[in-house]
Amino acid sequence: MSELRKLIGGFGYRMIQNHKGHCTNDDEFYIPRVMKGKSEAELLDEAMGYIYYYDNMMEHYALKYQTPFTHLKSQLPEINDRIRL
Repeated sequence: MSELRKLIGGFGYRMIQNHKGHCTNDDEFYIPRVMKGKSEAELLDEAMGYIYYYDNMMEHYALKYQTPFTHLKSQLPEINDRIRL
């Protein structure tokens, strides 16, 4: 874990861990689908859709009910909108 913290720290980011009892992407998306035995291609296709939804449509309490992309755009208005795809 400390190696990952160092790596992302070099890019100016920090890792925030969920507290016990908070849902994660593993709980909400990956575990239920993997347990259904989906093919790799089908799982990857659904994962891309989930990531798009999570980043572009789902409002987050921690971001004052903004989507992650909206929050990013407010911090970096010059960022190309195509990054959301």
